[in-house]
Amino acid sequence: MVKNKKQLVVIIGGIIIILILLVIVIAEVKKGEQKREAIPPNMFVPEPPPENNEETVSIDWEENEFRQVVPAGVVVPEPGTEIAEELKDIVAVPTEVVPTSKDSDNNIRLFKIRGEGNKFIPSQIIANYNDDVQIEITAIDKDYDLILQGYNMKQNIPQGLTKNLSFQAVEEGRFIYYCESCGGKEAGAFGEIVIVK
Repeated sequence: MVKNKKQLVVIIGGIIIILILLVIVIAEVKKGEQKREAIPPNMFVPEPPPENNEETVSIDWEENEFRQVVPAGVVVPEPGTEIAEELKDIVAVPTEVVPTSKDSDNNIRLFKIRGEGNKFIPSQIIANYNDDVQIEITAIDKDYDLILQGYNMKQNIPQGLTKNLSFQAVEEGRFIYYCESCGGKEAGAFGEIVIVK
């Protein structure tokens, strides 16, 4: 009888451990699904079409957690573009757009964002393929770092200072950037740069 009780306790303990592990796995899967969509769809970057939709964009590169396909219908804001109140902390409007040369369609786009409250405001930067993107980042309340994995760039911004991050947009996609010292994507300290081809 004692032997059967020990076996029963071991079996019940094993079942409890399996159930706990199952709950943890399900929670991580749901958490991963939530992380995939960095910035909610809006009037500038709409929701991508379903994968089985005929409008799906063909790409010659592979999506990953830091680079995703740009949906059709993205609007690249110009200086002075009116932004709805609920999008002001999300969509960055360039402060200046200057042609790179008289004979080129490429532009220099200057954006200003700030690190405050463990996030970047505004958090979504939209530019055209081949534009020179220049981002001025000001750290308001503490030190920040901005890591743009898809372009292999990092900028440290000490509190109270403004630093620049510049690159030519030679790769299309939705690129996630994040603040590692703030806890990264998991902590909500992220944004995206959308490069439209």
